Amino acid sequence: IHPARAPKNAPMKNEDAAWCKTNQTDFERMAVEVKDSSRFPDKWAYFGFGPDTKTAEANPKAACWQCHEDHAAVEHTFVQFYPTLKPIAEKFGTYRKKAENVTP
Repeated sequence: IHPARAPKNAPMKNEDAAWCKTNQTDFERMAVEVKDSSRFPDKWAYFGFGPDTKTAEANPKAACWQCHEDHAAVEHTFVQFYPTLKPIAEKFGTYRKKAENVTP
């Protein structure tokens, strides 16, 4: 299950990265993607926050990193699901067309 498609009250499990939800009225949880090669050996790290979480350790690499590495259209970011970003990435030549075959 892709985190952006997680059911409203989905359990927060690393194995399915269900840190996000599609309901935009109440904050339940948030996924944060950080790019910082000086802090993270693989350049990217992923964090999950709940309503009472003020700090978080990076999720295990297998939980988020590998999926983003394999399926994101632009450098670990799922631009293919954001219609306003896709043309910009295509214009700059950073868009991976094969990522369109990923089902959210």
